[in-house]
Amino acid sequence: GTWVAVLPEGEIEVDQTKEVSFTMTVKDGYQTVNHTYTVYLRRYADKIVAFDPTCTHLGCRVKYQADKSRYFCPCHGGVFDQDGKVVSGPPPRPLNHYATKIENGQVFVYREV
Repeated sequence: GTWVAVLPEGEIEVDQTKEVSFTMTVKDGYQTVNHTYTVYLRRYADKIVAFDPTCTHLGCRVKYQADKSRYFCPCHGGVFDQDGKVVSGPPPRPLNHYATKIENGQVFVYREV
């Protein structure tokens, strides 16, 4: 895996959730290709957490609904709270997290290649 800079730290405020996309160069068999990934960053007073937008039920993509402070999966109605915990529906577990760190004013996410 590798650490990827995804956002300047100043672009996300405390208690805010933000969808961020980033591109990584990945060796895929005999060729090298660019893959674009998306994470949801949630800033707390003391840390930033990165959530994988993949529903833990059947892998559909969740959307963050800021007006309801929740993640919603349109495929089967799964609902996760703003901390990624299951609220209702069929998901068997919370949203997956990626490790994060802040260095030199940038938010980094650790992504397996």
